[in-house]
Amino acid sequence: MKKYRVLLVDDEPEIRDCLQVLATKSDLEFDQAPDGRAALDMILSTDYDCVVSDIKMPRMSGIEMLKALRHKGKDVPVVFISAFATEDFAKEVCDYGAVKLLHKLEILKVRERIQEAIDFKAELQAIKKNADPMGDEFIQLFHKTGTGR
Repeated sequence: MKKYRVLLVDDEPEIRDCLQVLATKSDLEFDQAPDGRAALDMILSTDYDCVVSDIKMPRMSGIEMLKALRHKGKDVPVVFISAFATEDFAKEVCDYGAVKLLHKLEILKVRERIQEAIDFKAELQAIKKNADPMGDEFIQLFHKTGTGR
């Protein structure tokens, strides 16, 4: 069975631990980061199948991390969790390719959202592998505008 690597990013260790417990599944391995800056460094040096991140954190916010990832060409799927999720913010993170925005009150759904993000990454990789010219256009569009998924 393939193990999927998931990075949990939140400035509160208790939240990271809670997310890990809620998302635990036999095919998931977890790493944790205390903020967007540490997460960015980890993502640039390790292949993750999914990143689950808070938005408001010290040093580097989740959205700043996402923008930096896309700028560096990393297409890892990102699921945001926030107590401050608004429609405008949802549009902004989707514009940068976030896969999901989950309100902290919906935290019990984190395992489902991780699986959706991993499935989405597999779809992107299949498109790249098949080298379909339309797939290349889709990948470029994904990096420019996000998917809104």
